Amino acid sequence: MKIIKRNALQLSLAAIAVVTALPSTAAHVWGTGTSASSAYHWDTTELSVIDSVSGEWQGYMEETNSWWNTGADTGISSPLYLTVTAIDDGSTARNNCSISTGNIRICNASYGTNGWLGLASLNIDSSNHILWGTAKLNESYSMTVNEKRGVMCQEVGHLFGLGHTSENGSSQDTCMDYSSNPDDGIDPNAHDFELLNEIYAHVGGGTPPPPVTSCDGDAGDLCNGDVKTGLSGTRRSEQDFHMHVPSGSTNVTFSISGGSGDADMYVKLGSVAQTNNWDCRPYLNGNNETCNMSGSGDFHVMLRAYSTFSGVTLTASFNAASSNEIVVDASEYGQMVKSNHKSQMWVKHNANGTKTITHIRLIGDSNEVVAGKKNKKD
Repeated sequence: MKIIKRNALQLSLAAIAVVTALPSTAAHVWGTGTSASSAYHWDTTELSVIDSVSGEWQGYMEETNSWWNTGADTGISSPLYLTVTAIDDGSTARNNCSISTGNIRICNASYGTNGWLGLASLNIDSSNHILWGTAKLNESYSMTVNEKRGVMCQEVGHLFGLGHTSENGSSQDTCMDYSSNPDDGIDPNAHDFELLNEIYAHVGGGTPPPPVTSCDGDAGDLCNGDVKTGLSGTRRSEQDFHMHVPSGSTNVTFSISGGSGDADMYVKLGSVAQTNNWDCRPYLNGNNETCNMSGSGDFHVMLRAYSTFSGVTLTASFNAASSNEIVVDASEYGQMVKSNHKSQMWVKHNANGTKTITHIRLIGDSNEVVAGKKNKKD
């Protein structure tokens, strides 16, 4: 995690990292040991990124992805290939920063004045393979341009299995250090890429995933807050859509409006909507229909042309669980296995066989645990 220090007013901020096996005490890898072979890593070098950042952070994310893809002008090639395969940048999606198996999700939001600027989370299986990763950038604190660039670069770097090169304020001219000068080393250095090449030497590549603009790469996917315009269909034709609604969400709403002709909307929770299998079917003349739903899981929407229609707009939305605040305690993070005046380490054994490790960097020399941020639904 990135700790930012000011000149006039120093901010000593907590950093929280969530991973799934004990982090190495080595300077530069997250893993079960101190060598590249023990580092957490993806089982592919072709990494899919879900873009959940606002316009203000878009350039920083694109710059970071470019650095990690190209070697950042260090002369060392990168083994990684990051591709944005989905854009899900509504305010609710950014605030939730939900996990997506097989993907990296990068988010920014005002997560609260809780002591951290960036938070990286990894889920690891018994083979040290990363199953998903999220990076959160906390804009509740004011940051300079270079601070934003450095925090973005470091949090994304953690998602490949890289640790910190230092935590004592010294500089190695990389975004992966804790330099006391936020303008010193905002991008990766040659050693970062040398280590990545060691970590991923045994990992095969593949075909880069194609860029798309839907939640999971399927044109029928609906993201929270989606508005699909210009829909059309000939008489008796059918079009299918689907949206995943997380547990604890409320006010699930699907609606169609505008255009000409007559489209009918069918909505079903848990299975494909059909003319004889639906939970909501307004069945009105024209194209103005709304389904107000409850529950969570996979909602399926079918638009059927009672008569040929065109220019129809479909919207889908829900209200996510309202609170993201947590207090660090045993019920949330398991058992504390390490503590000192600067940090604490907690371990939790999950029912699916993975481990979740939570590392908390405390404010200053305090022994008090700092409240973090996590979605209640996770």
